[in-house]
Amino acid sequence: MRIAFLLDALNEAGGTEVSSSYLVKALEKKHQVRTFLLQTKNFKKSIGSDIRRYPLSFKNGWMPYLDAKQTIGYFKDLAEFKPELIVVTMTSIPFQMGAGFLVKLCSQLMLRRVPVITIFRSLPCNPNMQYTSLRAIASKAACALAPLAKFSDIVVANSSWMKEAVGDVCKIRKEKIKVIYPPIDTSLFRPIPKEEARKRVEALSGIKLGKDEKILLFAGRISPEKGVIEFLDTFKELESSDPGIRLIVSGSAQARKYREKVSSKLASISFSNPPLFVGPQKLEDMPYFYNCADLVVLPSIWYEPFGRVLAEAMACGALVAGRKVGGIPEVIGSSGWLLPEKPDAKLEAIRIRKILAIPPKEKEKIGRSARARVESLFSKEEACRQFMAIIEKAAESARRPIVKK
Repeated sequence: MRIAFLLDALNEAGGTEVSSSYLVKALEKKHQVRTFLLQTKNFKKSIGSDIRRYPLSFKNGWMPYLDAKQTIGYFKDLAEFKPELIVVTMTSIPFQMGAGFLVKLCSQLMLRRVPVITIFRSLPCNPNMQYTSLRAIASKAACALAPLAKFSDIVVANSSWMKEAVGDVCKIRKEKIKVIYPPIDTSLFRPIPKEEARKRVEALSGIKLGKDEKILLFAGRISPEKGVIEFLDTFKELESSDPGIRLIVSGSAQARKYREKVSSKLASISFSNPPLFVGPQKLEDMPYFYNCADLVVLPSIWYEPFGRVLAEAMACGALVAGRKVGGIPEVIGSSGWLLPEKPDAKLEAIRIRKILAIPPKEKEKIGRSARARVESLFSKEEACRQFMAIIEKAAESARRPIVKK
């Protein structure tokens, strides 16, 4: 079966991009798959063996778009491929709306049934949506998501929280929405002896870590919704009473204005042990950073649909703490800790101090529990198995004749 896999890719180590790579490889074992990749100009990762790439431009420094020529080429290439199934996994608002139009176009113009599976991995978000309620963003989300959800045969959500959110926002039957957690490669993300991990992190980042330093790690996109600036206040609270704490930030800030805000915030705080920004790291090197850390934090201030960084860290047996928003509590379960729903530097510092003070044997027990949770719920093998079952169900739908009403 010919499957068109539609994806927008902005970050080679991003959760959507990594998950899509695993799913495409699984599909290619049985089907002819072509990936239609809307991407940043420096994105070189291969997502599948048959790829069509369409470089993006950015408006206002952060809103991606395709120019007219690229857009025409995109739709032309898709039509010439003559897909028997379309899988849409997109996270940027313009592409979600465009994909909704594309689904409608295919269903009307092609002389055969073309099932569509849509994977929703996030709700629309921009820097002005932080601290808002789900209801406050529902109208904007519905504008972008509802057409695509409506025309899809099957909708896949990346968490139970996301299933409820998409169902409520798009006003579609929740029975139509299936939950498949993002696939985590537990052979890559694995426990590594801390001493070995620290030596590797020192070699990769060029920094020297003290033997008794307690390491906090933030890994991911450095953008407003991830709460990096807000967490700097928490780190200041922590180091004021324990100068042996170190914060490592791994990731990149694509938006120039936000980079400037982060720099300004750093300059405004007098740190005795300044946070270390080590830039984005290769996916295969991240297990060393997770294993090096005494605590991995995800202080997101938006409705994080899943929180892949936490699952990767848990697979390494690392201790994790994430904000009580979106799907984060669903990922952590009882194998980690939750931070307050809204940023509170003093309260967060108190909670993190208690975590760091846990006896080593208890930490090891929690780490084993965290990895077991990932292996049972979030493994790559389980996610791909569930996704392939959905593909077969869609294929059966494609083989049924269209009955005109």
